[in-house]
Amino acid sequence: KHSQRRKIIVNGGVRDSADLDPLLVSIARGRRWQRMIDDGIFVNSRELAKAVGRDPAQVASNLRIAMLAPDIVHQIITGNAPKTLTSQTMRHEIPELWTDQIETFFGKRGATRQHGRLRYRHSPSRKPLPIQR
Repeated sequence: KHSQRRKIIVNGGVRDSADLDPLLVSIARGRRWQRMIDDGIFVNSRELAKAVGRDPAQVASNLRIAMLAPDIVHQIITGNAPKTLTSQTMRHEIPELWTDQIETFFGKRGATRQHGRLRYRHSPSRKPLPIQR
């Protein structure tokens, strides 16, 4: 019997979505749903919500989370995001501009670039990871 759960590739390995951070699952789900809308499978988020059996507000929330700045997504994937950055905090308004998102979720002076690397002030003990573009 095959599992109906989605598998997500994280850091080169495949993991069951039940084992992952709910925020990471929301990002993956939102990106998949946005692709369905972009490909014309669904006209809008309400139609998609009806087809997948989810509340339209939940679908809209996942679509917003899918548009997070790549630097923030990278920190979530690698487990380096602050503990305060959760699915719950993402239910509030998310700024459109990526620089504003970093300011909102990491503080006004929350992130700086040094030698091409993004350093977050919330976790000075953690080694910063290179940003891949």
